[in-house]
Amino acid sequence: MENLSAPQDGDSEQAKRLKQLKAILTGEIRDRLYLQFLKKNNHCDMLILTKIKEKINPKSSVLHGSTLWTNGIMNAYTTNDSFLRDNLSWAAQATNWNRFNATATLGMIHMGNKKEAMAVLNPYFTGQGIDGGQQGSHSPFSTAGAYYAYGLINANQYD
Repeated sequence: MENLSAPQDGDSEQAKRLKQLKAILTGEIRDRLYLQFLKKNNHCDMLILTKIKEKINPKSSVLHGSTLWTNGIMNAYTTNDSFLRDNLSWAAQATNWNRFNATATLGMIHMGNKKEAMAVLNPYFTGQGIDGGQQGSHSPFSTAGAYYAYGLINANQYD
């Protein structure tokens, strides 16, 4: 039979188990495993995006915007935003609503990654994201896209 006057380290074990149970019930573990699975099984071919980027005229805003959306859709939920990071100067050629869309695709890419949301989007809130951080180049479209991306990241993430 169990000793009722157990030492105090049993309380820490119980607290640890309660913390684990809370993480399971709030969906924290499920979300972490889901992101890990999608990140690990991402088979996006970046060469396709690079070839499309090279072939289009950057003055064609429709093709430029659709390439950015293609990147967002191909990398949705994977947290793989390397195409945007590697091609910031090219992505900065987007204007107005395409700049909004370029920033908003980060929300698709990082969807469910609540812990890193502010770290990823903070440059866009402060004006150093796709705009390049140059003086006077901060766009309200980029900031609005960052707010939209933040909403997408936290969509259906309730407790």
